[in-house]
Order: sequence, then C-alpha cells, then structure tokens
Amino acid sequence: MTIVTLRPKLAEQLRPEAERRQTSIEEMVNDWLEDELWEQRNKKIHEEAERYQAMHAQLRAQYADKVIAMHAGEVVDSGDELLAVYLRVRERFGDEPVLITRVGVEAIETYTIRSPRLEAPLP
Repeated sequence: MTIVTLRPKLAEQLRPEAERRQTSIEEMVNDWLEDELWEQRNKKIHEEAERYQAMHAQLRAQYADKVIAMHAGEVVDSGDELLAVYLRVRERFGDEPVLITRVGVEAIETYTIRSPRLEAPLP
C-alpha cells in the first residue's frame, strides 16, 4: 500500500463530498483515480485505433488477415491466433494499453444485425 498525503485545504474540500456519498475520502479518491486511469487507457487505445485506420492500406498489404498488436503507431507483434498475440504482448508490455486487432478487408468491420418484424404491434 502506498500512502498519499493530501494538502489540508484539498482534504477539507473533499470532506463534504465524501460525507454526501457516505464514504471515506480515501475510498472516494481511490475511485476517482481508478476512473481516471481507465479514461487515460481508453484514450490511448482510441488514439492507436486512429493510427491503425490511417495506416490500414499499408497494414493490409503486409498483414492481410493476420492479428497485429500496435503500440505507439508501430506493429510490435503479429500472428494468426489472437490469444497467442495477446499473451506475447502482455508478456512484453504488461498492463500497458496496446491495440490488438485482425487486419481485415475494411479498417472498421461493419456488421448488419437483422431484427425480426412483428406481424402485429404489441398491445
């Protein structure tokens, strides 16, 4: 466990919010930090996905129908099996955000989901 000391003024500002939520300042701050870390990871994956889309034609020429892992705009691993690529990437990069995707015909796969139509409207 790591101990972080809050500035007294900040702690006083947080106290009413913690009381409103019926939790401790420590729990509330941990939740906020966890949410912020998730947001930052999500942002990095989104940025990597944009790089992937911009490079799709080049990637398709070299990695058609392969699974690739992209980190900082570079392909850092590839293979036929998603799980194998995933395991190698986790071994190399740990919990760091890395985009893992199959290089298909389209940069973004499009799915059509058909819904049955009802013969008669529901009552």
